[in-house]
Parts: sequence; structure tokens; C-alpha cells
Amino acid sequence: MQQKKLNFFTIQSPLQAINIIENDDVPVGIDEYDANVHAWQYLIDTGIVWQLQGWYGRCAKGLIHEGICKPKKTIDPNTQSTKKGSTTKKPKKTL
Repeated sequence: MQQKKLNFFTIQSPLQAINIIENDDVPVGIDEYDANVHAWQYLIDTGIVWQLQGWYGRCAKGLIHEGICKPKKTIDPNTQSTKKGSTTKKPKKTL
């Protein structure tokens, strides 16, 4: 039995994501469906999708609703920092 080789790739720019979505400019050896999902997720994560033409936002909302893409992760400002061991308080001066 032959094992299928995994091909990992990352979206490097908004232009690359848009080219994949609009022009089917999929990298060689990458599944077209996976490339499109990665492209949409990149635009959602960067927030660029909401600044483009309206159909991008509508498509993104649909993909999120269907569970294909995930909404952008946000950190609640009322919670502590996600960095372990980091503090935002200055040490008190002693006299």
C-alpha cells in the first residue's frame, strides 16, 4: 500500500489568495478545494475579506456558516495576555 504524500503550502499575500479564488491559480500538487479553503481562511484571518467587493464578504459569511472556514480569532480585551509569564504591570519602586 502506497502512502499519499502531504503537500503543505501557505498563502503569502492577499493577491495570491485572490488569484486562487478568482483565477484557479492553484499551486502545483495542491488540491484545488484545499487551496480555495486556505485562500478564503487567509482573507478572513487578515480581515481583508471585509474590505473587498461585497460578494467576498457574502461568500466568507456563507463558508463560516457552513463550517468550512472559521471566524477570525479574537482575544477578549478583559482577559489576561495569552503570553505565558508576561506581565503588564510595572514593578513598584521601594524607597
